[in-house]
Amino acid sequence: MSLIRCGLGLLFLVVPAAVTSFQRATADDLLEKLVAVRSENVGKLTSWRGVVEVSHEKSRGDAREILRKRVRFVADVKKSCCRSEATPIAREDDRLELSPVNGYLNAAAIMKKDGEYYTLVSFKRLTETGALLQYRPVEVFAKLDDIPGNGDYLDPLDHWDYNRPEDDMPSRLLEAQKAGKLPANASTRLEGSSVILEGGGNRCTFDLDMGGLMSSLESAQDGEHWTASHVNVGGIWLPLVVRSKQALGEQTFVNETVWMDQEVNFPTQGEFTLAAMGAYTGLSLIDHVRNSTTTLEGPDYPPPPANLESETNRPKEGWRE
Repeated sequence: MSLIRCGLGLLFLVVPAAVTSFQRATADDLLEKLVAVRSENVGKLTSWRGVVEVSHEKSRGDAREILRKRVRFVADVKKSCCRSEATPIAREDDRLELSPVNGYLNAAAIMKKDGEYYTLVSFKRLTETGALLQYRPVEVFAKLDDIPGNGDYLDPLDHWDYNRPEDDMPSRLLEAQKAGKLPANASTRLEGSSVILEGGGNRCTFDLDMGGLMSSLESAQDGEHWTASHVNVGGIWLPLVVRSKQALGEQTFVNETVWMDQEVNFPTQGEFTLAAMGAYTGLSLIDHVRNSTTTLEGPDYPPPPANLESETNRPKEGWRE
């Protein structure tokens, strides 16, 4: 959901600013300053990596299901490259018991590079003598939507704020304001260090003390409650804990993302290769873009893992059981 669909056309980020200047600003000035502060904050970011723990809870009455996973990510913002690897932590039912996943613990690595997406799925089978590894071939796709199980992919810029930086809602609102197309019930005001945007039953709050990032969203139309806290890493404001809750009919959905071990603005040489994803000599590569299949060979790839099972290709349905 975006606030544009709610009749407001807003989204938010946070960047440090002198509140005294904002307190003297008009509503027009507030939007311009908010957009400028947000732009300054994200403009400092060249690369970003860390770990996130994600939980998705779905409940109906007394029954509930919770899925938890951990995702490691690294992104080069300027080159539009990203690599992430998701590993399930737990699947819990209403009795809070971990449900087994067919005896396998699997990890999904997905990399975006040069406008294409590369995937590598591995399976760890636990035995009495230790863990054995199986791998599916590396696959290449033209679009993220073409990938089975693409929900495992995490580009941190998708979670930078409520939207990606290039889809900045305060900027859209400012453009609408200058064009005289703002809804009559839309309002912008300052409360302490917060810029508050309201309209159509929706209320969004941006914290000027934290780089202009959005700290809360209340949507009367969708019944969504969204909150975020932030942390300053290397002079850049980043997400820390993001939580959303929404009721749809008889079901309630609660999502929480906790950001850890974040690092910014480091060299990314060698981060966006098949070897960095975990590919090794002898593994197959299926290219769905060019309709070809090859075998990975050469000095760019390490030897196969010592605990690799002889059967390396799992069925398609094994992507995410």
